[in-house]
Amino acid sequence: MNGMLVAILTQGVLLFGTSAGFNQPVSAGSSESYDRVSTEIIQKQMNLKPGGLILLDAEFGNVSIEEYAGSEVKVELKLQGTPEGISNFRFTHNFFGNQLTLKGWYENGTGARDVGLRQVDFVIMVPRGASYAVRAETRQGSIRASVSHNMSAVDLRTEAGSVRIIVPSDISANIDASTSELGGVRVSPVELFSKLCPECEIHQNDRLKVRMNGGGSSITAYSGIGSVYFEIAPGDEDRQS
Repeated sequence: MNGMLVAILTQGVLLFGTSAGFNQPVSAGSSESYDRVSTEIIQKQMNLKPGGLILLDAEFGNVSIEEYAGSEVKVELKLQGTPEGISNFRFTHNFFGNQLTLKGWYENGTGARDVGLRQVDFVIMVPRGASYAVRAETRQGSIRASVSHNMSAVDLRTEAGSVRIIVPSDISANIDASTSELGGVRVSPVELFSKLCPECEIHQNDRLKVRMNGGGSSITAYSGIGSVYFEIAPGDEDRQS
C-alpha cells in the first residue's frame, strides 16, 4: 500500500493541475460542482541504482510496495476527490545521489474531508532482484508491502491504518512489528508460522520480534490505530508438506 518519480538533482513541487515536468495527469471526470469526484494519476519511472534508499512521508494516503520484472523504479500517485481537493494536495520530490525522498501533504485543512479528498494511493514498484531500502510513513492510511530477499531494509509506519507485510518463508530477516493498545499483530498462516516460533524473542498480541532463518535484513512495522498483519508466503517445500 501511482506516479511521480523524477530523476533531477533539485527539489520540485507538484501542484496538481500543472504538469511541472511530470507526465500530464490523466483526468477522469471533471465538473463545476464541488461534489463531483475526479481522478488524477501521475506516473513516472527512474533509474535508481541498487543499494539506493527510497523515503516516503505522506500526511494522508495508502501505500503499496511491490516488485516487478523491470529495471527501473516506478512510482504512481492516484488522487480521487473534488477538483478543489485534488488541487489542494501538494507533493515534493528530492532526488540526490542514490536517495529519493517523497512527501505529500494538504496545502490547507487538517483532514481529507476538509480538503475534499476521498482517496490518495501511492504505489512504489522496485525491480525484482535489486537491493533497495524503503522507509514509508503515512499519518492516515494503510500500507502493504511485499518484501523480497533482496531488500536490505524496510521500515513501515502508520498512525491510523493497517500494515500488511508479505515475506517468503525462506527469507533471512530480523523482524520487529508492534502496535499501540488499539491494535494487534496478526500472523498467517498460523501453521507455517508456528515452525518459526522457537526463534521468536517476543510473540504477543501487540508485538512480534523474530529472527527468521538466522536473521538478516531489517523489517520493522508499526501501527498506531490499527493492526499489523505479518504473512508468510509458502515456498515450494512448504506447499508440498
